[in-house]
Amino acid sequence: MTRLQALLAVGAMSAALAGFSPAPKASAQLPGWRYCSSAPAGKPVAYFSRVFASDTSVYHVGVANSFNGHVAARHDPEIVSGAICAGLFDTAQQAEDDLNEQASRWRRNGRDVIFTRWIYRGD
Repeated sequence: MTRLQALLAVGAMSAALAGFSPAPKASAQLPGWRYCSSAPAGKPVAYFSRVFASDTSVYHVGVANSFNGHVAARHDPEIVSGAICAGLFDTAQQAEDDLNEQASRWRRNGRDVIFTRWIYRGD
């Protein structure tokens, strides 16, 4: 095969693959924004964290456990589980809007809403 033929073959192969985007690497991390909340059954209160930056490499269960620990230490020692961390949102504003919507929903259901100053800072 001549050099010109090899270049033409590579060009044809590239053109054929142009419509396909490669799959992201397994290690690729998608950035985003989250917040956590906890509304324990039988309690008249719902707790919310602040919005924080995160990505897909962060194990959400670990983050929820960390928020549970904060709520138990600062607000209610009977809380041991039940936190939910919402997200990943594309922007901080989307996360804030969703947090405010959820807080409003809990208020309408008769709960006191406590905005903690907790934010996930990593492992």
